[in-house]
Amino acid sequence: MILKKGVSKLENQIKTLEEKATNFEIPLPEKPPASEQATIDPEIMEDKFVYRIILKGAQDAIDTHIRAVVETVRNDNIRDLFFQLYNEEVELYNDFIRYGKMKGWAYIAPKYRKS
Repeated sequence: MILKKGVSKLENQIKTLEEKATNFEIPLPEKPPASEQATIDPEIMEDKFVYRIILKGAQDAIDTHIRAVVETVRNDNIRDLFFQLYNEEVELYNDFIRYGKMKGWAYIAPKYRKS
């Protein structure tokens, strides 16, 4: 359910960014193929491994969005768009972290106490 929600959100974001790029006449790269042959046998991949790969991607997306917000000085509408993308990504990230903690997959730093 969380992955479907994430894919849906990504598809909406792609559509929005492509529309903005078209409005500003920015050339877009060729789209990748709809599917590719997996180089790793999916039977040997553990859920924890897949979770952590997706988590790292979400962290990188948050970093990219906030950098775009900071760097976009001239165009307020574009900065607002990047800020909206950032907020959406943080919401998905929070849900994903909660799910990972529930399953025991999230990295949880140990608590340090004074002795």
